[in-house]
Amino acid sequence: MRWYYFLLLTAIAYSCGSKTTQEIEKLPEAGVYQGTLDIQGNPLIFRFEIKHKPLTFILDNIDESFKIEDFTLTEDSLVVPLHIFDTQLKAAYKQGRFEGHWIKNYADGYEIAFSAQKEEVLSAGSEGTMATPSTLASKYRVYFESEIEDSTVAVAEFEQNGNMIKGTFLTETGDYRFLNGTIKGNQLKLSTFDGEHAFVFAGEVDDAGMIHGHFASGKTWHEQWWAHPDMEVQLADASTITYLKNGAKTLHFEGKALDGTSVNLDDDMLNGKPFILQIMGTWCPNCMDETKFLSQWHTLNPDIGVELVSLAFERKDNYQYAKERLTLLRDRFNVGYPLLFGGGYDKELATKKLPELSAVVAYPTLVFYNSNHEVTHIHTGFTGPGTGVHFERWKLDFEKRVAEIAP
Repeated sequence: MRWYYFLLLTAIAYSCGSKTTQEIEKLPEAGVYQGTLDIQGNPLIFRFEIKHKPLTFILDNIDESFKIEDFTLTEDSLVVPLHIFDTQLKAAYKQGRFEGHWIKNYADGYEIAFSAQKEEVLSAGSEGTMATPSTLASKYRVYFESEIEDSTVAVAEFEQNGNMIKGTFLTETGDYRFLNGTIKGNQLKLSTFDGEHAFVFAGEVDDAGMIHGHFASGKTWHEQWWAHPDMEVQLADASTITYLKNGAKTLHFEGKALDGTSVNLDDDMLNGKPFILQIMGTWCPNCMDETKFLSQWHTLNPDIGVELVSLAFERKDNYQYAKERLTLLRDRFNVGYPLLFGGGYDKELATKKLPELSAVVAYPTLVFYNSNHEVTHIHTGFTGPGTGVHFERWKLDFEKRVAEIAP
C-alpha cells in the first residue's frame, strides 16, 4: 500500500502547490492593487501585491510588508488569512475588481466592506494639483476624548514632505505603529492597516497650528482628538506604570505550553535562572512587533544566560484556540522560547491570574526576574519600529535591564 499513499501525497502536494500556465492565465492579474476599507464612512486606502510565480500575497503598509503564501486565489475569488491575526480578507472578483469584506473571525458579525482594483487603473487620469499644505510641527501634545468622556494624553510625531506625511501616536500603553497619509491645504488624513487594526485619523489645522480631528478604528470605535505643538511633551516613565503590590518581591504566574504541560514560576526550566516574562497576546500588533524583536534577540544571544517566557492572554479563553494562534506566531517569527496560554484577554481577569501585580495595564508588558526570581524591573507597553528614535532608546533600555540580571 505504500505506493498508494505516495500517489495520494503527490496529488495533494500538486493541488496545493504550483499552478499550470493555463490555470495562472485564468487568475486575477498579478500586480499592485489599491484596496479600500470602509471605516465608518471613512475610506482607508492600502496597497497589496499579488504574485503568480510563486503564488504570493503581500500586504504593503508603506514602511513594512507582510508576505502571505497560505491563501486562496481563484479566477473569481480571493481569501487571505492576514498573517498571525485571526482575521481575513474575503472577496469576489469580477471585471477587474475585488468586492468583499475584511472579517474578524473571533468576533461574531464583524465585517467591514472591502474593495480593490489595480493601482494603475485607479491612478489613470487622477493626477491633479493639491492645495498648498499647512506646515505641521514635528511633535504635538495630543488629547483623545472617547464617548465616555475619558480624556487621554498622547504624543504625536510627524514627518512632512510636501503634501505627504507619516508618523505615529505614542501613548503610555503602546504606539499606533506606522501611519501614512496626506495633507491637502489644512486637511490632514493618516491611516494604517496591518491586518488586525484599521485606523483612520482625520484632522483640520487652524491658523494657530492646532489640530482638531476625528479618529475612527474598525467597525465602531470613534474618538475626537485635539493636538497642539509641544516639543517638550513627555509620557510617563514606562517603568513606573505597572508595579508589584506592597511587600511583594516576585510575580507568580502559570500558563499552559503548546505541548499541553503546565508551566509556572517554580518550573525546573527556570530554577535558578534569570528570565524575562512577556505578558502579551497574539491579537496585539504591538506584541507582534515586540515578539519579532525578542525572538531575534534570543537567537542572537544564546549564551547570555537569560531566559524568555511569553504568557499570552487571547481573544478566546480556550486552550485549543490559543494553541493555534500561538503556533502560528511561533512559526512566523521562529520563536525559540516557551509560549504559554494564560487565559482570556480581559485585563481585569488577567490581573487576577497575576496576583502580585498592581494591574495588567497594557499588552505587552515585560517583567524582568533575577536568578533569585525577584522582579527587578517592569516595563509597560512598547515603543516599536514605527516610532523611530524611541524604538532605538527602548532597545538600549532593554539591553541595560538584561545586563542587570544576567549571570
